[in-house]
Amino acid sequence: MKNLLFGLLYFISTGLIAQDESFSKPGNLFYNELPNPAKAKKDEWGSVKNVVSVSFASDNIRYPKQQVPNQNLRKGWDATAWRGEKVHTQLLIWTTKNIPSASFKAGKLVNKKGIEIAAENITLGFVRYVMSDQFDGGCDHKTGDSSLVEDPIDIISKIKMEENTVQPVWLTIQVPASTPQGTYEGSITINALKKIPT
Repeated sequence: MKNLLFGLLYFISTGLIAQDESFSKPGNLFYNELPNPAKAKKDEWGSVKNVVSVSFASDNIRYPKQQVPNQNLRKGWDATAWRGEKVHTQLLIWTTKNIPSASFKAGKLVNKKGIEIAAENITLGFVRYVMSDQFDGGCDHKTGDSSLVEDPIDIISKIKMEENTVQPVWLTIQVPASTPQGTYEGSITINALKKIPT
């Protein structure tokens, strides 16, 4: 087996459309996170230049919902994979304003010969936050207050974001076993939509 190398870049787009809250109406299956006991630092968020920011990030770090991310941030992601292997990473979206509906779309990966890894082999899911205690040193050593931490991956197409928060997105690429060796490139589009003022 030979290994493959591919890279992804993200694009961000903002637009003005009417807010669609159908995914959060009573009767629909929608996960509501618990209130965050930790508060965002206004001076930290006040120094953020863009209303919406996006970056690839480490898949080994849990990013606090209320903190501006500043570790291992980058506009692109490169990974090497074997045929038939799955590889993962995280994207982070953070915003200084309320976003009624954030969503994403992955494109196919293509090499210089035009051979493709289909977009269906790329899955994205919003990472949700759950309440947890800190157990440094094991389950019998509770060391801190409860806090929200990243945990489940929610396979939904859009999510509402509150101002001064971070929203991780989990990215998985399943490389088909028949994929020829090469360097494959593609992109991910992040849409951050705002409600039309009335």
